[in-house]
Amino acid sequence: MENKIKNGNYRGGKYVDCVICGKSHYRTPCLIKVANGHPCCSVKCAGKWRSKNLVGKKASNYKGKTITKICNTCQGAFKTRFDAKYCSQKCYDKSKWKQAKKQCNMCGDIFSRSRSTFNWHKKRGHKKFFCSVKCKNNYYSGENSSQWIEDRSKLKDRNKTIRWSKKMCLWRDAVYTRDNWTCLLCGARSGKNNPVILNAHHIKPFSKDKGLRFDVENGATLCGECHKLTYWKESDYELLLLNKINIGNEHGPRWSVKEHR
Repeated sequence: MENKIKNGNYRGGKYVDCVICGKSHYRTPCLIKVANGHPCCSVKCAGKWRSKNLVGKKASNYKGKTITKICNTCQGAFKTRFDAKYCSQKCYDKSKWKQAKKQCNMCGDIFSRSRSTFNWHKKRGHKKFFCSVKCKNNYYSGENSSQWIEDRSKLKDRNKTIRWSKKMCLWRDAVYTRDNWTCLLCGARSGKNNPVILNAHHIKPFSKDKGLRFDVENGATLCGECHKLTYWKESDYELLLLNKINIGNEHGPRWSVKEHR
């Protein structure tokens, strides 16, 4: 104490006892005033004193008793410690909007939106209004859809369907069997370690003569490379392929190139 008095900055102070542990400790007049009659020797003791004495209404963060109120916007019940009028920031924002009401074109319910929202849709030529995305999707399904097609069978490629039909598969097998699974132009044939992709070629084009689409005598077995040679040149290979198919046939071909040109 004598050392403190000799100090030129000494402003007076005294030793006080801690209200929790009873330990004697030195405090300046300022700290004694802040303690307000309950001095503590450490932060730990101060925390213990606050936990015992500063509870309920005496607590520094006390905000009043919890009460139940009704939101002015959504009319829902909510709990609060303040004199609040809205349950959330969203409801508060809605209360500031200039509301307008419309009838849903799907379910018929009356719903409200901000006037700016309706004006935005009107500027873009929208004449229908919906209370939710679900109602909008339900309204624009079926006949109201922009992509509605009454008869969806018109979208199908009829020729593609025929090419992959069971009848066409049987026709291919018959052509391959007749030609012994061998290309009529180059004589290529699949063997061990030598696979060859074969195609059943229509001598009279598939798209031009519908009556000969499933005629076995109108088919010719060609490998993939030879088949490419006939693209857009079918008429140049008609006579050549017919002669190869009908070699050794005493009665000749059932139909001739001239008959179907």
